[in-house]
Amino acid sequence: MNYPRFAFRLLLSRLRGVGAPLQLNVHVTDLCNLRCRYCYVDLDHPRPDLPLETLRKILGEARSCGTERVSLEGGEPLLRPDIGDIVDCVRELGIECNINTNGTLAARSIAKIRRADLLSVSLDGPQEVHDRLRGAGTFAKAVQGIAAAKAAGMKVHVMTTLTRHNYRHVGALLELARKLDFAWIPNSLFYPPGGDPRAPEAADCRIDDAEYRKLLQELIDRKALGDPIVWSLSTLEYVRDWPGGYGKTLFFSPEVPAGFTPLPCQAARFFCVMQTNGDLYSCDPLLGFGKAANAVALGFREALRRTTTNGCAACNSLVCTEYHQVFSLRLPVIWNLLRNYGHAVRRR
Repeated sequence: MNYPRFAFRLLLSRLRGVGAPLQLNVHVTDLCNLRCRYCYVDLDHPRPDLPLETLRKILGEARSCGTERVSLEGGEPLLRPDIGDIVDCVRELGIECNINTNGTLAARSIAKIRRADLLSVSLDGPQEVHDRLRGAGTFAKAVQGIAAAKAAGMKVHVMTTLTRHNYRHVGALLELARKLDFAWIPNSLFYPPGGDPRAPEAADCRIDDAEYRKLLQELIDRKALGDPIVWSLSTLEYVRDWPGGYGKTLFFSPEVPAGFTPLPCQAARFFCVMQTNGDLYSCDPLLGFGKAANAVALGFREALRRTTTNGCAACNSLVCTEYHQVFSLRLPVIWNLLRNYGHAVRRR
């Protein structure tokens, strides 16, 4: 990433009091080759992929609005035959490109995607745990993908969705991080408000509140000791101190508990998410909630202007919490970001 330009755009936007979609998550497909037990995507009713030229136009408009970083997501983005062309499009626009993948197709896709700046691969625990959540043989394929990406000079991070099936295996994941030389991103389990939080899958995967709070304290302790956890201490502490139950991901009520100060929400100001059909939402936890503005029909700039948080006051998503702090110019969090994303320069 061009960090000076990113910083300049952020400072200028804040001084002017206007937003700029510096981070844009793009769902390039709803198709996926796995059926992970906790996934919130409606994989059985996929929407058609947007054509490459339509994506190229939208991404060009996003760039003109200030986008500096794009994460390509799904579904499984590596299922798109033209994923290499999409990566090239992002890079040619001068935007940093990240790919979020389950990793099972990464080894055979490296030639197509090697221009991406970062490959974020999902690993949900040791082999037995990961395969139970994602399917037999998926752990080995994901590790092969990590190795292939690193051999090609790509920078790799590993993401883990925290569930009751894997939260006791943090030590094993961090040991693997040191062995394979990657930074580790623990992600919150959430279900968009359009889904049913009482669904059997949610109940089966959600960590008990008391255990989740202890887990966050463990992550804080490990981070302080130097383990390669991407999130800042400030983010981990904020989520640890979340009032009430963690299953209550969203605060739509103006009644904020006494003693708790929500972070200023930067969603729809400095970051947003585009679904496979071009619908824009403020953030991943709000996917499917409310009426979306469509970037294909309206153009990206106008769709972004109409995108809101629908009255959400606060959330306990780890990734959103980190974004809120970065875009609020919390210097320790920015320094942590630079250490985790800027310390390794990939080979071009």
